[in-house]
Amino acid sequence: MVAMPMATFDSIMRELLPPERFVLYGSVLSEEVRHGGDYYVRSPKHGVFVKVSSLPYRTVREHNDYGIWDRLDALRNAPFYRMAITDESLPAGIEEGQHMMLDGDPFFCRQMMIASLGRIGYHPACPDLREAMLHDLDPYIRGWSATALGRIGDKRYTGDLIEAARGGQGEATDALGLMKDEAAVPALREMLEDSQRDHYLARFTRDYRRATMARNRIMDITEALNRIGGSGKLAVSEALSTEDPWLNWSAAKGVEYSKI
Repeated sequence: MVAMPMATFDSIMRELLPPERFVLYGSVLSEEVRHGGDYYVRSPKHGVFVKVSSLPYRTVREHNDYGIWDRLDALRNAPFYRMAITDESLPAGIEEGQHMMLDGDPFFCRQMMIASLGRIGYHPACPDLREAMLHDLDPYIRGWSATALGRIGDKRYTGDLIEAARGGQGEATDALGLMKDEAAVPALREMLEDSQRDHYLARFTRDYRRATMARNRIMDITEALNRIGGSGKLAVSEALSTEDPWLNWSAAKGVEYSKI
């Protein structure tokens, strides 16, 4: 049994699916049943069943979310998942764990365990997620761990996310946006200025690949700053008003992505 305050448990369980139910070929099953990757959802507007894959991305994300049974399952297994985070002898991703799949679902890979811990906001896993983010040999595990830390939102780990972001880990930059800690704004602003200078230098030397990478970093950083809000949005407004149209475009895309 996981020991946690009732208010924390209630907040985890509160984020449920909308009232529409998934169905398979017109026969109502349950919110969580799937078959062959095809889901159907009753359209609240027209009352007919629509294949989820035909819906716009934001609508799909709204309907095809993790419901109460997945959350309860993740909560029940959270202590076990936590122990598995830093065990590099276990399969890292879905591809490596295919031989351990059950009915087409990942049964035993660290990637899915880490995602589940972030989804339910399991604070006791933060030290292990930090260790995996900074030191795991698998770059995907490092990225998933950073994202989980951002979703959990424990601001004691903002400094660790900044360290990882400065080391070039894009997921850590995104996680700072999820964390929404204004203490990260000075570091993000510094990273933004470094990326802008790198872009100018790359354009001057006609290193277009390096210039593209700098613009991508600017998108990620401005996305994170806009999600943080407050002083972060002030830094974004400055990034939108440079003399270089490419830099302005990159910052504008970052703002756009932050609203998705």
